[in-house]
Amino acid sequence: MFAKEVLASVLLEESKSLGNRKKYVGSSDVTQCFRKVVKSKQEAPKFNDEQMMVMLRGHLVEKIVERMVKKISKYYIYQYEISHPKKDYIRAHIDFLVEGSIIIEVKSVSQMPESPYPTWVEQIIFQAGILKLNNIEISKLIVLAIDVTTGEMKEFEVEYNESIFNCLLEKAEKLWYLINSNNNDLPTEPSLLCAYCPFKRNCPSFSGDEVPEYVKSAVLKYNSIMNIEKDLKREKENLKEKVISYLGEGTFKIDGTKVSIKRTVSNRFDTTSFRKDYEGLYKKYLKEVEYLSFKVF
Repeated sequence: MFAKEVLASVLLEESKSLGNRKKYVGSSDVTQCFRKVVKSKQEAPKFNDEQMMVMLRGHLVEKIVERMVKKISKYYIYQYEISHPKKDYIRAHIDFLVEGSIIIEVKSVSQMPESPYPTWVEQIIFQAGILKLNNIEISKLIVLAIDVTTGEMKEFEVEYNESIFNCLLEKAEKLWYLINSNNNDLPTEPSLLCAYCPFKRNCPSFSGDEVPEYVKSAVLKYNSIMNIEKDLKREKENLKEKVISYLGEGTFKIDGTKVSIKRTVSNRFDTTSFRKDYEGLYKKYLKEVEYLSFKVF
């Protein structure tokens, strides 16, 4: 579809502002699962339309916040990137650095939390820590969460924690090592975000219980309908046998409903016999067809 292609190209343009993320470990990376981060650097994750729209919504919210920031300060940097002073492969990408000492990290949400998520806290602490290593002192760490649907907005002030930063810095080093190694035995960190991971399919820690409620509901409903279909099919066959047993062959009209029972003959290609007699020819015309198998049991 035209709209899908345009959306993908818009997101590609937006992502260019972050540079080549395969060449560094960023502040958002250190808050996520090892396996997800490493695989996203080594492979190109595929996102569905809904996920792409959520990502684009985040960029749009940042533009809204930029207009707000302009009202309170003339001195700010949007999308500020800074590296570890000695390790260029460790970087912090900051939404807004205001007055040279205030970090504002913007989050677009569909449901407003009572307190900032741990990953939000870790991300902004890591950003502040990288700035401090570059001799930039930070006065405030602010996570600004906005729900564009309801218009609700919450401002969370986070306290810097040196111990947390050092732990995240160690994680960044380990991530960089794993990204550049051929190690397939990647550590996992199960969380509520597992359901949205593009690499969950083959993840040893993903059980399926982590999926959103609407997916669970869909699976249960599908299973229920499937069982009803089985019961109805069984009942239908029993009723058919009763009618045939009583009426035999012919055409009948029962209370206005027509019933036709007749023996028919049809010609069908005997694939089994053909393969047995003409194995070479069978293989010559054998065509591989890809399809999506879906089973619930």
